[in-house]
Amino acid sequence: MTPTYVLGIDGGGSNVRVVLTDDHLTIRAQSQSGSANPNVVGWGAAGQAIREAMRETLASANLSGEQIAGVGIGIAGTSQPDFKAWVQQMVADVIPGAQLAISSDFEIALVGAHGRRLGVTLAED
Repeated sequence: MTPTYVLGIDGGGSNVRVVLTDDHLTIRAQSQSGSANPNVVGWGAAGQAIREAMRETLASANLSGEQIAGVGIGIAGTSQPDFKAWVQQMVADVIPGAQLAISSDFEIALVGAHGRRLGVTLAED
């Protein structure tokens, strides 16, 4: 049976981290790049950092974008009106056809800290 691969993307103001896992949640590859907050570095630079980290992660695992079943992405700057369309296009540039789950960076921080979407997380600048 062919394994299923998914990417998790944590796009914050200081950097973007990408992790590739298989269907057993074993980490197969990961990478990091610059800021992914379009409010801080602009839409172009944020998109470039995210695409760069996705491509580097795929290359590390010797996989292509077509082999990725899904992408979960939590990213800073989700209040912008065109945010969702921007994320969909940016991910499709590297990983066409993958299922996509989009959330904010504070939502993934909450789930990372508490294991669910319930609770309080304090963040310091």
